[in-house]
Parts: sequence; C-alpha cells; structure tokens
Amino acid sequence: MTTKSKPAVSVQPSAVAAFFDILVALFVLAVGCGLWYAGAYFTLDALRTVGIAVKQLDGFEWFIPVGVSLLELRYWPSVKQTQAKTLALLMVGGFDLLSTTYGIFLWFPGRTIPLGLGYTIPRAGLALFVPVVLFSFILTFGPERIIQWAGKEIKRMWGTA
Repeated sequence: MTTKSKPAVSVQPSAVAAFFDILVALFVLAVGCGLWYAGAYFTLDALRTVGIAVKQLDGFEWFIPVGVSLLELRYWPSVKQTQAKTLALLMVGGFDLLSTTYGIFLWFPGRTIPLGLGYTIPRAGLALFVPVVLFSFILTFGPERIIQWAGKEIKRMWGTA
C-alpha cells in the first residue's frame, strides 16, 4: 500500500491574524525600546558618577547611547567584516558593557524585585555580581536585536494585513 502526499497548500493569514501579529510585534518593539532606555540610563548614570559632565549637554547626552547603538547595529559581526569595524565594535561594545555594568552596580544593591515572593538583591558578593553582569549583557546587546527583529516582523506582516 502506497500513500500519496498531498500537495503543500500555501495558507495566507487572514487580515485579522496579520493585524494581531503586528500588534504583538509592536508590543515586542516597545519592550525592546524600554530595555534600550534602561541600558542607556545606566550608561549615562555611570558616566555622571565617574565625573563626566553629561548633564551640561542639556538633553543631548542621549546622543551618546544612540550613537553607541547605531554603531553596534551597523558593525555587528557578519561574514564580510573588516578588522577595523570589528575593532570599533569591540571597543564601543566593551565601553557600553562596562558602563552599563557600572551603572547597574550603582543602582542594584539592596533593591527588592517584587516578582514572585520578592527578591532583595544583596549589597555585595557573588549574589550581587552575577545578576549585575547578566542584566548588563541583556541591556547592552539585547535591545537592538529585539528592536531589529520587531521592525522586520512589522514590515513583513504589513503587506498581509
């Protein structure tokens, strides 16, 4: 006995399904923007703490994290990447990671995270270091990827709505 396979049917999502997919992508985009803002805030806070007068820039200090993010997006490693671009990404990405880590380290100790039963971040030790480094990596390299994915998803789905 032989079985015949049915031809693949291309199913186009309905306009309603595409609309909800776009809403979900917009929500993910908003989450990415919120994570970017948090990382930028910690970077600027670290710069203020070490004595760089970013407040004197009257709002233009936000161009610092914007520029860092643009460089990270443009020079993210790819197959055909020059050594100069890779070096620029490593230097700026390293600065971003270290300044975000320091900003979180200044803010995080002793805070209570009200999720589940609540968790109070210790003031010192490995129990402080591990969450700080974890959040730093997430806030340094995650938001740009999330925003980029959500934008591509919205663009892709826009034609089917």
